[in-house]
Amino acid sequence: MFSEFHSKTDALVFRICNESQFRRVLKQLNPAYVPLLTFLGTLLIVAVGILYNNSRITDFSSRIGDIKDLIHAEGRVTEANLRRLEEKIEKVESLLLTRLADHDARLGRLESR
Repeated sequence: MFSEFHSKTDALVFRICNESQFRRVLKQLNPAYVPLLTFLGTLLIVAVGILYNNSRITDFSSRIGDIKDLIHAEGRVTEANLRRLEEKIEKVESLLLTRLADHDARLGRLESR
């Protein structure tokens, strides 16, 4: 702020001039407007806060939507993996049943001798 001034005294003079202009404006202001301006300032600050929080909530809900999509995708991958495992188990089971039938036939032939 003070970079545009050549010295600190220039900045101080500028500040005093601005304060005196501010006081002149306050003196010209109708005292009936002060409560109204206070209320409007407060209302403006609250409105900005609500909009800021609303944007954060919207961001949060979009993140939750992304997480839901990720969970659904992971669920589909898990289901596909389970189907593949079930198919492998069925193949092993049929192979074991075939071998068991072969062994049973062998035992039957050995017992009949």
